[in-house]
Amino acid sequence: LVTVFFLLLVILNVSITSGPANSYVFFAQVISTSFNINGYGLLPSGSHSFKFLQDTSVTVYDIWNLNFFRPLLPAYCLNESLNSLQLLSLGYVTALVPIFLILLLYLVIALYDKGFKPVFFVCRPIVTCFAKVRRTWNVKRSVIHAFASFLVLSYTKFALVSFLLLQPKPLMNHEGKSVGLVVYYYGSMEYFSSHHAPYVAISLLVLLTFVAVPPIILIYPSIVSLLVKYTNSQFFETIAPGRRLQHFLDVMQSCYRDGTMHTVEAHASSELSDTGEGRMDSNVDIQSRHTFSDYRWFSGLYFIFRIFFLAVVVMSPTWFFQFVIQQFLCIAAFLCFAMFRPYKNNAYNVLDCVMFSILACINVLNIYIY
Repeated sequence: LVTVFFLLLVILNVSITSGPANSYVFFAQVISTSFNINGYGLLPSGSHSFKFLQDTSVTVYDIWNLNFFRPLLPAYCLNESLNSLQLLSLGYVTALVPIFLILLLYLVIALYDKGFKPVFFVCRPIVTCFAKVRRTWNVKRSVIHAFASFLVLSYTKFALVSFLLLQPKPLMNHEGKSVGLVVYYYGSMEYFSSHHAPYVAISLLVLLTFVAVPPIILIYPSIVSLLVKYTNSQFFETIAPGRRLQHFLDVMQSCYRDGTMHTVEAHASSELSDTGEGRMDSNVDIQSRHTFSDYRWFSGLYFIFRIFFLAVVVMSPTWFFQFVIQQFLCIAAFLCFAMFRPYKNNAYNVLDCVMFSILACINVLNIYIY
């Protein structure tokens, strides 16, 4: 199913890294991992029809975490010899599959362009179709789009599995006192023991690479731009992103204001006077407020918000503590987008504010139910 989903996104050249799609995917990933629309089992499921409708709605969101039809499928055992931590670790494989496929596709295209005969022989049945597609399809651009999209889809999976493998659980005695820590999903395994150490090592490695690196790369250009602006040093210009990296950054950050004049307030035209001089003065004032606004780092902030939401769910000692911190995160995110308005299209700013408001309302209902 992951491979089929991969082919659909590549063939249709779907981009989920900008505009409304970015907001929807973030909402879907957060609502299916960090929130719970059934009150964590406290809401009665009612009839079978209601339960089916509920599971279907979760399935629609869970697809964007590379989980396909999980609530609708019957329970099954993959292998009786696997423990719960090993099963959780298989999530890494699911997250790596689309990235591996896109790299394989890029390699095949590169070898085909260089006339590598084995690749040409294997692809001979679809050469004609491929030639027709090449006329209207920028291959390298499409591959970068696909890589960026699957990076977003795999990112939450990498972070979630890593946090779950590291999730502790206090072990209580009959007096209610903590006598040690065990692994949450394997209660007979002592936390940070020799048996738990391999999972800890893998989790930390993934967190330091697949989870930590993407937001740093996305925030890095804005920091360099800021240093160049205020220091006038040529050194920082030499460490700016290269051409290949810039292609990737353009895909991830094209919808954000980049320090140039791209957006004009929708209500600004109504404030202009009828005279030419008034229009010119108003335009100058608008430009002075927007020209140096570089908000490309918001693309990295979205990844950081994902980390925070997941970390709160896994590391919170109580549900109430989790709900309070989640509410704070929703309000903080809402204020960030409301104050900075990072998108070139102001409608996207409104959309993101509405999205975080909906998450806050869902969280309030969870607090009420709790």
